[in-house]
Amino acid sequence: MLATRRVFVGPILIAALFAVFSCVPWAAAADSQVWLAARGTPANTGAADAEGPATLTILWHVELPEPATLPAVTGLEGQLFVASGSRLFSFTSDGTGLWELDMGDCAVAMASSPSGTVHLGLSLGHLCAVSASGTMLWAQRVKVTGGLYALEDGTVIAGGEEAVVATDPGGERRWEYRVLPDCFT
Repeated sequence: MLATRRVFVGPILIAALFAVFSCVPWAAAADSQVWLAARGTPANTGAADAEGPATLTILWHVELPEPATLPAVTGLEGQLFVASGSRLFSFTSDGTGLWELDMGDCAVAMASSPSGTVHLGLSLGHLCAVSASGTMLWAQRVKVTGGLYALEDGTVIAGGEEAVVATDPGGERRWEYRVLPDCFT
């Protein structure tokens, strides 16, 4: 019963905190229709204001060594980030491969910030940041099991099994909120 409560409370807290932070202006993202996380908008709607084409045509296709593990996210100037197995790939908007980085672990959550940095929650309990050029910027021990959001000011909010954590752009913790009191753990 406690496990069910733990899983249930975490996503609700993430949703509540994200609702508060969704008031933060995402001017850079909103103006360019860049989707910084899966489902795109600060309100997590999955809908864009842009009107799409009447028919869809595949513009490019790439074979990955393993299936994509998460929805892709976009960065600056149409750069695309795709997690496949333990690797992170980057492509241009025309499908040209930019780089590949072995993360050593599978991604369970991914978001990109307006600066072009991509943030990943890894299955073995790390939150990390990778530059748009494919350089690992930082990693810290955070078990990400819920949402992962990158705000306009570079703050990264990660939901985990026992806590919601916010880091600054350099990976230092700004705050941590325990999801359950110690008596439940």
